[in-house]
Amino acid sequence: MIQKFRKVHEQFVEVHGDLGDRPETQLIKDLWPPDGKQPTTAEPVISWDDGKMQIDCSTQGASIAYRKKGEKNWQLYSGPVEFSGNKSIESQAIRLGWKPSGTVVWSPNQ
Repeated sequence: MIQKFRKVHEQFVEVHGDLGDRPETQLIKDLWPPDGKQPTTAEPVISWDDGKMQIDCSTQGASIAYRKKGEKNWQLYSGPVEFSGNKSIESQAIRLGWKPSGTVVWSPNQ
């Protein structure tokens, strides 16, 4: 029975590229090339098109959050958002395992 589980595990690792069997020091070098130092997520870029806010981040795989300035809770950005009013918008990006970006602020006076 153990041989069967071992075989299934080996197939899973091969199909999904699981890196769980690597020592942590090697994993860090593999995930944070070229020197094994934790990278920082690129700052998001806020733009407006047809009255809708769009946010982009050049770091592949990053998640982007935004909120109106002064609000406590962040919202996960998933696509263009309509806003009314004249409050500034804050945005930040993070990729799993990377340092978060700085917070970018867009104000209506820009």
